[in-house]
Amino acid sequence: TLTVTYTPDAASSSTYNSATGAGSLTVTAPVKITPEVMVTPSSSSITTAQPLTVKVAVSEGAGNPTPTGTITLTSGSYISAATTLSSGNATIQVPAGLLAAGSNTLTAAYTPDAASFSTYNNAVGAGSVTVTALSKTTPAMAVTPASLSITTAQPLTVTVAVSAPSGDAIPTGSVTLTSGSYTSATAT
Repeated sequence: TLTVTYTPDAASSSTYNSATGAGSLTVTAPVKITPEVMVTPSSSSITTAQPLTVKVAVSEGAGNPTPTGTITLTSGSYISAATTLSSGNATIQVPAGLLAAGSNTLTAAYTPDAASFSTYNNAVGAGSVTVTALSKTTPAMAVTPASLSITTAQPLTVTVAVSAPSGDAIPTGSVTLTSGSYTSATAT
């Protein structure tokens, strides 16, 4: 109920009495909207050696303000940092090796901030990606001594080449040469 009280000023007090009036009003809390959360991975299939970009869009529906807040992406034991929405969208980079091999469900959780809290509920959306574990390959090793015959008093230079099958990344790491009781220093 709204109550109004009228009190005349000096110019009106000789003509008007004080008066009161009332009106009624119903106040309701706005209905919160549960937005749609769409999760779109950059690829439907990756290897454990590849990173993944995941785009998340939070849709407000016609006539409503653009949602603001944060998105957190989870899959298995992976949990991203909270990413702030920009125009209702967020992009999350999942580093290589953090998703388990197999079929992964990518769950994006939307949390409205103070500006959107009165309009939007928390919401969740999901996407999927298949992660394939890379099988390890054995690199080819070529050991080439500078001379095929030496005496025990002579030094020997040995060239070692480590190579990958065609199309694979160049192997990195170290090598150690051994012969009988001799072991070289580790080389890269």
